[in-house]
Parts: sequence; C-alpha cells; structure tokens
Amino acid sequence: MAARRITIWIIFLYISALKDVSSEFTCEIDNDVDSKVISCSSNDTSFNGNVVQRDKMADFKNATTLLLAACKLGVIDPDAFEVLPLLKKLDLSTNYIVQIIDGTFDYLTELEELNLADNFLEDLPVDLFRLNNKLKRLNLNSNLFYNLEVGIFDMLVDLKYLDVSSNLLAGKNWNPDIFKNIIEISSLRFSANDMSESPNNLLSSLKKLSIIELKNCHLNEYPTFLKTADLKTLIILNLKKNRIHKIDEDAFQNFEKLFLLNLSFNRIEYIDENSFKTLKELKFLTLKKNRLLTIPTGLFSSTYKLFLLDLSRNKITVIQDDLFKRTDLNNLNLSHNKLTYLQRNFCKQQKNTRAALKVFYFNHNPWQCACLRDLLGEIKGLGIKYNTTYFDGGQPVCVTTKEFVCKRQEHFNSFYVDLFDSTIPNIL
Repeated sequence: MAARRITIWIIFLYISALKDVSSEFTCEIDNDVDSKVISCSSNDTSFNGNVVQRDKMADFKNATTLLLAACKLGVIDPDAFEVLPLLKKLDLSTNYIVQIIDGTFDYLTELEELNLADNFLEDLPVDLFRLNNKLKRLNLNSNLFYNLEVGIFDMLVDLKYLDVSSNLLAGKNWNPDIFKNIIEISSLRFSANDMSESPNNLLSSLKKLSIIELKNCHLNEYPTFLKTADLKTLIILNLKKNRIHKIDEDAFQNFEKLFLLNLSFNRIEYIDENSFKTLKELKFLTLKKNRLLTIPTGLFSSTYKLFLLDLSRNKITVIQDDLFKRTDLNNLNLSHNKLTYLQRNFCKQQKNTRAALKVFYFNHNPWQCACLRDLLGEIKGLGIKYNTTYFDGGQPVCVTTKEFVCKRQEHFNSFYVDLFDSTIPNIL
C-alpha cells in the first residue's frame, strides 16, 4: 500500500506540472447515437496526464452526455464544465485523477449520472455535490477512499444508486448520518471494503433499498446492521466471499420481498431452521462453498417460490426426501458434497409435491454404485438435465462392495465415503 501511495504522489506531481499543457485527447459527436452524445478518446500509448479544460469543451455546449472514460486524464480544471449546462451524464472513469477541486461540478445542475470509478481519488471536498441535487447515479468504485465525510451526500436528495465498492473504506469509520438525506436510494454497493465493525444502525435512514452488495467485505459474522435495518423493500442481497459461519433465526426477519440471496463462499456451518421463514418471495438461493453438513428439515417450509438452489461444494451427507415439498424448485445443485445415496424415487417425490425438478446436478459425490444406478435410471426416465459428461463412463464415479445393494441408512455413510476416498483419490 505504501508503494501505491508513492505512485499516486508521483502521478500527482507529474500531472500538476502539466496543467498548462494542451489536452492530448480528442472528442467528437457520436453520430451513431445522438447528436448530444460526445465521446472522447486518447490514442497516445504513453501516460501523459491529460487535462480537461474549458476551451476543449466549448464546442459541445448542447451536450447531454460526455464520455471521458480511459482518456488518460490527470487534471480537471475547476471551470472545465462551465460551458456544459445541459449535461446529464458524465463519465470520468478509468483515468488517473487524484484530486477534484471544490466547485468543479457546480455548473452541472442538470447532471443525473456521474461515474468517477477506477481513478486514484483519496478524498472529495464535502461540498463537491452541493448543486447536483438531480443526481441519480454516483459511481465511486475502485478508488482509494479511506473515509467519506458526513455531509458529502446531503444535497443528493434524488440519488438512487451509490457504488463505493473496491476502496479502502473501513466499517468502523462509517457514520450512519452520511446517509440521512439520501433516503430515495435503492441500490447500495459496499463490496470489497472492510465492512466489519460497522455501526449497528448504519442503514437506519434508508427505507427503500432494493439491492445491497456486500461481497468480499471481511465479515466474520452476519452483520447486525442488516438485522436492525428496515429492509422490507430489499430484492437482492449479496454476501458472497465473506467469513460468515452461522445464520441465526433473526437474520432475515425484515426481508419480505427478498428475491435473490447469495451466501456462497462463506464458512457457514449452521443455519437455524427458522431463518428463512419470512422469505416467501425468495426465488434464487446460493449456499455454494460453505461448510454445511446437514440441512435443517424445515428450512424451506416457507420459501414457496424457491426456483433455484445451489448447495454445491459443502459437506452434506444426507438430504431428506421431503425437504423441498413446499417449494417450486426447478434447479438443484448438490454436486461436490459427501452424498452416498438419496432416498428411493427422490426426484419423483419432488414432482408429487410443489417442486418439479428440470435441472439436477449431483456429480462429484462419493456415491454407492447401486444407489447411483437407481438415481440415474430415475433421472433419465423423467428427462431431467444432469451432468452427462461426468457420468459418461470415462471415469470412476462410485464405489461398491461385493454386496451390490443401495444402503439408504445414514450410519453407512462414513464407510462409503472412506472407501471412495481410498479407492478413487482426488476426484472430489
């Protein structure tokens, strides 16, 4: 990180020296879209710290969209956008910008979308957006922010989308008051920041959220700020790639409309049987790559609309035949677990209830050969899609003893798992 900061200062010193140098990028009207869309580009293969200047923009005073992404920009003159009063969309992403001076966006009172992603910004003036109250989308992804000051979003009363992913933000530094005025926001993205130790009331001001992204946020437990928030409007929650080890009964108590839940690539060993009780609208659920040994019997008793379930890459040894009887399950992935058998006519039993499996992946399990024969016969008879390549006869996929009988009792599992591991190493 120290090396990155040194690099930033070198860039800053270099581009500061270039403020009086002519801009080395070109802009033209995008005739394929609209005469009010201006696209800019730089063909120079070397870094040259291009400067956005007022004179460069003067020819496009009627523009509503200005695309300056990947133009090797280093400096924006504070009055550069004074001649663009109609601008609604501004893309400054993927450049070398390390600083934006207060007042730079004051002239853009009609601005609705601003993209500052993938630059080298460490902070922003607290009043930078004071005249941009029509802004609906703000992307601050992939910069170097350590902290965002309370007040910076206060004038963005119509903001719907905020992305602060992939910065250096720390949960312990968040002040819930930073969100107090952006109550219209529906999409909030924190991914790839350290959101552990965030205040419990972090989202207390936000009542209209539909999407929360918390992927790879160093969470060691399910965050309390999700339990305490009013998330009745939430549709998508992404908690992928954290270190969460259990899901308690009250985890989703306020999630009445949740449609998609991603808990994959965590360390979940325990899920309370009643934790999904309020998720009556849930359609897509992935628990891939966790440490589950069993699934509670009543876990899906209220997830009536569940359509796709991914339980792959866990350590599950037993699946009850009536586990999904109240769901609309269509796509089930149980691959890469520790299953040696399923109950007789498992798929048909799902079809006799609400579930009607169309896609079922069960490859890379330590199957008893007799049980696998029964399952494949049933799958083929019902026309269910499965991993035909894995089961094409080109590799060993099951084990048996001289007694070729499917033993559907849990106490036999450890024997067949050990037999598989010693007979067919490395295949799982």
